[in-house]
Amino acid sequence: MASTGAAQLNEQVAQALRVDIAEGLLKPDEQVPSIRALAERFGFAPGTIRNALASLADEGLIRPNSTRGYFVSTDAASKAQAAPTLDDLARQVAELHGRIAALEAERGPREDGEHQ
Repeated sequence: MASTGAAQLNEQVAQALRVDIAEGLLKPDEQVPSIRALAERFGFAPGTIRNALASLADEGLIRPNSTRGYFVSTDAASKAQAAPTLDDLARQVAELHGRIAALEAERGPREDGEHQ
C-alpha cells in the first residue's frame, strides 16, 4: 500500500494529466508520453508515474497497450472534465461542515446535555 505522501504524488501526476486531457493537450487516441518522459517532466520516480497512469486507466481516461504504452481513451475529455479535483472536494467538505455547524446552532443543545 502506498504511503500518504506517495499517494499525494500519484494524485498530483494524475490530476495534471487529467487537466491535459480536459484541455485537449492530450487528445483522444493520442499516445500518452512515456513513463520516462513523464518522470522527467514531474521530477518523480517512474513508479510514481506508473501508479498515476494505473489510476487514470482505472478511471477509463487512458488505456494501456501492452507494447506501445498508454493511449488517451476516445471519450476521455468528457470524463476528465466531469472528474472533480481534490480542491473541489475539499471545498465541498468545508461547505458541508459549515452547514452542519449552522444546523446544530439552530437546533440548540440536546436535551440529554450531550454535544452534537
